[in-house]
Parts: sequence; structure tokens; C-alpha cells
Amino acid sequence: MIHVIGDSHCNVFSKLPHFKSFWLASDEYYKISKTAHQLQKEIPKLDEYINNLTLDDEIIFAFGEIDCRLHFYEKHIQDRVPLIDLIQSTIDRYMAVILSYIDKVKRIHVLHVVPTGVEDNIWDRPIFAEPVVRKLITEMFNTELEKSCIVNDLQFLDVYYPMLNRFGWRDENYVRDDVHLNVRHPTLIYTKYFK
Repeated sequence: MIHVIGDSHCNVFSKLPHFKSFWLASDEYYKISKTAHQLQKEIPKLDEYINNLTLDDEIIFAFGEIDCRLHFYEKHIQDRVPLIDLIQSTIDRYMAVILSYIDKVKRIHVLHVVPTGVEDNIWDRPIFAEPVVRKLITEMFNTELEKSCIVNDLQFLDVYYPMLNRFGWRDENYVRDDVHLNVRHPTLIYTKYFK
């Protein structure tokens, strides 16, 4: 079985028979998803789930979208920290958690962050990046995450560019809502990497 552990973007994977999703959220009612940067705080929840897997199972880690959509730009503006430094720090933290599970399952994969959606500032955040900035941040994050996967001998699952339209924005054929993708996303992943 392929277990997809992540933020709300992992849920759509459970619509395919090959995948089982584990949405790591802080609260069952509000479903506040965890970020790649905060993942170290969630090791007890991850341990509880992953310790029940077998050496025949595989894991796909699917975090980072919330960091890209909400946190990086806000922190960059507030603290004047270069975006690349924030991204690299988060990837280092994220990768440390991922690597701690390397001997628990057959294989670990890391999923790209999905293309930027059109969501407005529904959380009423004082600093919220425009879509073009969020797109740039997402692409920077995916580039650095792929490099880190290569260095750590992890498979980076990437169908980011095939999901873009001819103008470089998220193709509406993959859209479920302003933020999330539909079942075509995990179908692309399965077809490209697991079939």
C-alpha cells in the first residue's frame, strides 16, 4: 500500500485504490493542516501512524503548500529574511523528519507542492502574496525540495508542469476548488511513478 501523509492535498489520493491518505491536522473539527516547517512538532502523531506500517508499504510525504501559500511571503516581509533562506530552512526541517522514517517502510517518496490556486485572502491575513508571487515561491520551493531529495536519495514525485495551462497557471482540468486539485492529480502521479 502507498500511504500519502500530508496536509489537505493528500486527501484526494484516497479516491484511488492504490493509495491511503493520512491528513495530518491539528484538530478533527477545524482540520487545521500542518506545515512542512512545523512537522517536527508532529512526530508523535507520525510515529503512531507509521509504526503500524510494514516494510512492504511505501510513504509519500505531501507537505509544503501551506508554507508556500501563506507563511513564506509573510515571514519574508515581516522579518526581511530572503525567501530562499526561509525555503531552505523549512526543507531542512522537513527532510530531517522524513529521513527519520527511512528504515520503517519499503520506500519513501516526496510529493511536489501543487500549482498555485486562486484563493483569496479568506484567512484575513495582514500580509498575503498575490498569485504571481505565490507561484514563484511554489516553484522555488519545488526546485529546492527536488535538490534535497536527490542529495538524500529520495524519489521526488513531480507532475507540477504537466498540470499547468499554456499560460503557466494551474490547468482548470485539475481543479477541485480554489486551493485543491481533483483526482486527476493522483492519477498522474500513479501513472508516471507507480504503474
